[in-house]
Amino acid sequence: APPATPAPTVAPPAGGAVLGAPTNLRGVSVPSVVLPENFLCDGTDPAIPGWTVVDCQQMPSFQAGVTTLVARRVDDGRFGVFVLFLDGGNLVSLYEAQEPAPDTWMSVTVVLGDFHFDDAAEVWVGYRYAGTGQYLDLDVLDPRPEGPDFPATRDIFLGGLQGLDHGQVDMRPGGATVLTPVYADSDPNCCPSSFRVREISWASGNWRINAGTTYPAASAPSVVSDF
Repeated sequence: APPATPAPTVAPPAGGAVLGAPTNLRGVSVPSVVLPENFLCDGTDPAIPGWTVVDCQQMPSFQAGVTTLVARRVDDGRFGVFVLFLDGGNLVSLYEAQEPAPDTWMSVTVVLGDFHFDDAAEVWVGYRYAGTGQYLDLDVLDPRPEGPDFPATRDIFLGGLQGLDHGQVDMRPGGATVLTPVYADSDPNCCPSSFRVREISWASGNWRINAGTTYPAASAPSVVSDF
């Protein structure tokens, strides 16, 4: 008789590939948001023209700390994500993501924290798409220590994972756990027959993701998504 809990199928090792290109977050030459240096996330809306802020976070980090804003367009409700750094005496949105069209994203979540224990915050952004696939895009922005040319030159790690079908990402000490369903040809959308679990971790100066392990649905570990 087969074992009650089938053993997982382990994918070939991938050597911890560096995360791919960012999915939505980009460096901008003309920032949309400029706030005073002493701006605080204290519940007061910063009155950005055309936007209403729905989430504001701040943490110490390299490059004089980081501030993140998630906002909605006043006219059509589109999401915007703004990552601000101190620049020229102001907090300036040097990195931004804007929803391409209304109702493309169902939700946008920012997790700000120090997950690889270098006493500096990283910015993790999850974009959950509307629709039955509930696809998730994930971006990671990690400010690195100031170099001799700072602030003219900024060392920023920026990478991502795109199009995670029903993707779940759980932030944990050391990085993140990523769970995605694996569908057989006969599986209905509700009920995949197996799940793939991968780990994101910091190694050799980059955020990397391993090949992971594929488990039968009945024995897959539980992953509670932060996004």
